[in-house]
Amino acid sequence: MVCLVLLASTASGIVAAAEEGSRESARSVRPAESIAGPRELLAMLGLENEFWAAWRDDQGLSDTEMSQLLRLLFLLDRFHPAEWELWQESPSWEELMRAPDAARGTIVGFPGKVASYGKLAVSSELLERFDLSEVYVVEVALEGDPNRRVRLVVPRLPAAWGRGSAQGQPVLASGLCLKRLGSDSLLLLGPRVHWRPTRVSEKLGVYPDHLPLVRHGFDFELLDDARRTNGRSIGQTDRECFWKMLQATSRETELIDTPVAAEGLFPLLDKPLAHVGRHVRVRGRTRRVARILVVDARDRRRLGFDAYYQIDLFIDLRGSEVIVRPAASKSRSKDAKTHEPVVLRNVYPVTICMVRLPDRLKRALGNDPSVNVRLPCEIDARLMKLWSYHSPLVARYGGSSRQQVPLLIGGEFDFLEAPRSEKISLVFAFLFLGGLGVAALWIWSTARADREARRRWRRRIAEERDGE
Repeated sequence: MVCLVLLASTASGIVAAAEEGSRESARSVRPAESIAGPRELLAMLGLENEFWAAWRDDQGLSDTEMSQLLRLLFLLDRFHPAEWELWQESPSWEELMRAPDAARGTIVGFPGKVASYGKLAVSSELLERFDLSEVYVVEVALEGDPNRRVRLVVPRLPAAWGRGSAQGQPVLASGLCLKRLGSDSLLLLGPRVHWRPTRVSEKLGVYPDHLPLVRHGFDFELLDDARRTNGRSIGQTDRECFWKMLQATSRETELIDTPVAAEGLFPLLDKPLAHVGRHVRVRGRTRRVARILVVDARDRRRLGFDAYYQIDLFIDLRGSEVIVRPAASKSRSKDAKTHEPVVLRNVYPVTICMVRLPDRLKRALGNDPSVNVRLPCEIDARLMKLWSYHSPLVARYGGSSRQQVPLLIGGEFDFLEAPRSEKISLVFAFLFLGGLGVAALWIWSTARADREARRRWRRRIAEERDGE
């Protein structure tokens, strides 16, 4: 077992994958500013006016419409999340019922509560053709008039809905308007359910410290994406969770008043999935602060900020150990190299991303893109997941080059006084340096006086020789 007394590599570049995903999506179609809306984007993907003219209102789904619906589901990932949010409209219900043709293919959103949900009957042949595992339909009773219903078709449901009943849960029914189903019913199609719980439900995994996050615009089912990608870098799957959690935490001020779900490093490393999105508290020392620009103009517009901050924090392990297990070798050869676990001691890194930087760190950063600053602090934040980055040190000793560290979002900082032992050490250090300075000054002044005495002695000898 290899023991390392100091972790030499810090987490950097948390944003690289998320920003790269943003650039890839931006290259896939023209900039959002040059596209009028969803109908134009879908026309670029081959769905012209004839596609929309084939839909028939006030009837059930025909076989042709079912194929068209699945085709739309297949194309939904071509929408950038920012486009979906920016193009969403809130027309009056009466207007939609009166002229559904005018709204067909636009994105509309209505708040309401779940009345029922289940699988949509689709043949396995069609699911395979459009690369879908299942298709679900959620019936939503609209806020203000539960007799008005929206049937929202989505490719997946929140994972928690399989563990307990979600009837009565608040959602935002956001989707492409497809057809009117009757006098007070509409069919929409969207990429996901925008679940926004307002009450605690342990069966559904909703805890008191989650609720402020939802109140500030976070869709609760996005935490499923963070859980699915736990242990990996930020990518296309959990990119939206990253951005929306940053946005919500930049608005919330209630975090510090909610119960702390986990304190310290080890609960986060041991059971990260149980603490996703929850209020956690860690204590450590800042090492680096960096300003990260939001690359995509669409994200800047909808999120309301053009940059955020990444803080690298080191937590003192205080004699404890973190064991990094090497990745299992894929080779079955008897000669395949085996690696011992890597034991990390002394400190362990944590990454924090936030929009509102504390004044003390803002002053230290100034106008620089990044700065090294060492300040002891205690942070209350939200865990998004464990993310991984390439660590040359771990790669040198272990079978995997990836190190997993907690990624915290938002946070309230409490800067701490340096421990008494550190203060005493600093006093001795200053005294030592002061002593060195005094000694150097004494040596310099003594040498100068000695040189002056030698000059006077040589001058006197010279005068005596001239007198002779």
